[in-house]
Amino acid sequence: MLVTLVAERANATLASYAGMLAERVGRQFSAPVTRRALPRAGLRWNEKTLHASEQEPANVAAARAPRRDEIACQVYPDHLLP
Repeated sequence: MLVTLVAERANATLASYAGMLAERVGRQFSAPVTRRALPRAGLRWNEKTLHASEQEPANVAAARAPRRDEIACQVYPDHLLP
């Protein structure tokens, strides 16, 4: 069953696979259990990380922008090491 799910959605997360298994089998599985089941089924899984731009929501980026400008004004080039 897990091999079929991976074939259908190769980019899903472990939590997604666990949820899809629960829907199809009628039994709950945790993400770690799903992770351990992948190699047993002959599959590999690589952890997906978000790019830096995806990790920071727009409202956080907007809140940090004025502070970045303030910090940039405090850097003195003649105080930097060569």
